[in-house]
Amino acid sequence: MKERTTVQKLAENTGWLALQGVGGRLLSFALNVLIVRYLGAAGYGKLAFAMAFSGFFTILGDFGLSTYAIREVSADKETGPGCLGKGLLLNAVMSVLILAAVTAAGMAAGLEQPLLYCVVLLAMSYLLHQTGGFASAIFRAHEKMSLLFATETIYRAAQLLFCGACVFFRLDISAFAAAYLGASVLYLAVVLWLALRMIWPRLSYRLSEYLRMLRESAPYGLSAAALVVYYNADILMLSYFKGAGEVGIYSVAYNLYLALGIVASVYMGAAFPVLSRLFKNSPEGIKKAYTKSFKFLLIISVPVSFGAVMLAPGIMTALYGASFAASAAPFAVLSSVTVFFYLNAFLGHFFAAAGRVKDSFFMFCAACLLNVVLNLFLIPAYGYIGAAAATAVSETVYFTLAVIYLRRTEYHFLPWGLLVRLLAFSSVMLAALSLVPGGNVFLRVAAGAMVYLLLVLWGGILDEDDVGLVREALRR
Repeated sequence: MKERTTVQKLAENTGWLALQGVGGRLLSFALNVLIVRYLGAAGYGKLAFAMAFSGFFTILGDFGLSTYAIREVSADKETGPGCLGKGLLLNAVMSVLILAAVTAAGMAAGLEQPLLYCVVLLAMSYLLHQTGGFASAIFRAHEKMSLLFATETIYRAAQLLFCGACVFFRLDISAFAAAYLGASVLYLAVVLWLALRMIWPRLSYRLSEYLRMLRESAPYGLSAAALVVYYNADILMLSYFKGAGEVGIYSVAYNLYLALGIVASVYMGAAFPVLSRLFKNSPEGIKKAYTKSFKFLLIISVPVSFGAVMLAPGIMTALYGASFAASAAPFAVLSSVTVFFYLNAFLGHFFAAAGRVKDSFFMFCAACLLNVVLNLFLIPAYGYIGAAAATAVSETVYFTLAVIYLRRTEYHFLPWGLLVRLLAFSSVMLAALSLVPGGNVFLRVAAGAMVYLLLVLWGGILDEDDVGLVREALRR
């Protein structure tokens, strides 16, 4: 009964985060389409470069404190006040230092004044959002996902509203950076107001406690830093070797590829607090959560990968216009590894919940180093296609390393029989789509999803327990 209650809680969390994830991603997606269509390839390329440049520094503003807080407070609620107080102070101090570093680096790199202004504003926006993200870790730790849904929705809606005003008044990229900053200020204010109603922060006057918190959060922070290098190095290299136009083409494809990960991000946001608690309290529960998670993510990611590759040209033209038709090729390359993208997201959170962050960090660093090296060789010769190929290879390598590592543990689980059936169902889905005449690509997506769903139900992929969990999540 206890195990069932835990899995039901996971379903409840997933339900709330599904609302937040779908709503937030839709708002973010609408924002991206709005900006891309307004700025064009070159203008969006400059904005994407500014985001990547500032992101290289600002990721250290949180330094893994959010993940650390979720893990610690999920396991012991009494640590909440001290964790919140010390974490907010550390965030504030590091934000000031990092903002100074971003400004100095931009000046040293010789960025033009408008672009430097854009970089600084975006850095401020990211740092404020990270501070709010740390405070919202209290919501996750207490499994108050409804509050997370509310605050993230406010943030995304504010971004869309402010950037929509920039488009209406025909402003430049600096105004868009200021719009991001305004949304982050609003988000931080709302999150702090809600968090302080739940827990009043408690500071410590002992330097050793702050140093201990940084030391214990460092593996999470370094993993996040490696993640930023992994996701942004290609954009900076493209800007250096090929210019803003190719950055714009690639960034559109890359952002849409990341948007495909909505299910993985929603699920892992809900699962991480539960997994952290299960590792301490329920060995049997963690095994069941692990196998169910693997199965669920496979069922979703396999058809998404197949469909995105096949429909890439139509999707790009429909969303961003004919001027971004070239983005279809890198998007198809990236989408081919969507399965690994989903499973890697799960495995990263699983290692963190298990307290094996260092092992995960070394595996990810290997994939990150490979990504950088491949980009250095492939981008000068092949441009954005080379950047996409480097990412695809790196995703595959990380998954391979993780599977090799898991073979030495009790959590080794690769459902080959399930995978073969899902590949067959996805192939049938593509065959059905090929019979549908060209037209509205979104209707073709809906038709493909319906065919695949019917095949999954017909094939008995979902057992009674799976169906019950889905109903629980929808009901919540």
